[in-house]
Amino acid sequence: MHIGIVQPDTAMRRTEILRELLQAAGQSDAETVRLLRQTNGKQKVECADGRTWHCNFSRVRNAPQIFGLIAVSDETELGIDVEVWPEIAADPDFLDSISTSEDACAIQSLVRLNRDAGIALWVVKEAALKCSGDVMIDPRHLAVSEFREGIYRIGPSLLAGAPVPDVIVGLFQIRALKWPGIEFLCGIALPHSHGMILKSLTKPYRIGAGWQIEALKTRPES
Repeated sequence: MHIGIVQPDTAMRRTEILRELLQAAGQSDAETVRLLRQTNGKQKVECADGRTWHCNFSRVRNAPQIFGLIAVSDETELGIDVEVWPEIAADPDFLDSISTSEDACAIQSLVRLNRDAGIALWVVKEAALKCSGDVMIDPRHLAVSEFREGIYRIGPSLLAGAPVPDVIVGLFQIRALKWPGIEFLCGIALPHSHGMILKSLTKPYRIGAGWQIEALKTRPES
């Protein structure tokens, strides 16, 4: 899996970054790429040699400047979401509006981070829904549990009217050197059967000049 920052967030820049990511991932011919949208809304990228890659994109509008985050993988479908992560919740009722009783333990781990737990839970659920392609599902129909530090497992809640695929979401903090003091939270979702791929992102990972990404620590260091 390879991820990169898209800024400025234009169609031309997105294609440039996509080509760079594909080349870094071993795609021999990445000059000609075609974005394919599947019936469930998920995206794939087709290269000139016929090879296809799974792809997902998230845009941050409330940052000092709009930017995007794009991810590609030839191994598995994926979903990605990134949001500004404030210390104080702008809407204290937001968490209740997207959570279900089965989220309680996961919410406790997110509250310990002393940042907006509602945004964190939203990032987890939004990334999961983008991975499954079920973006129109009520987030309260997803139940979140902590799988291991910084990684969450998502399945159907008791409220769910339809099955939701098992998904694993890893949380990552992103910082831009040009915007000190602003934190971004990123969720990367994979089908549960491919959850071990997230291990490749548990170390500092360069996503672009002037940007830093690292796995989220949800438990205080002893």
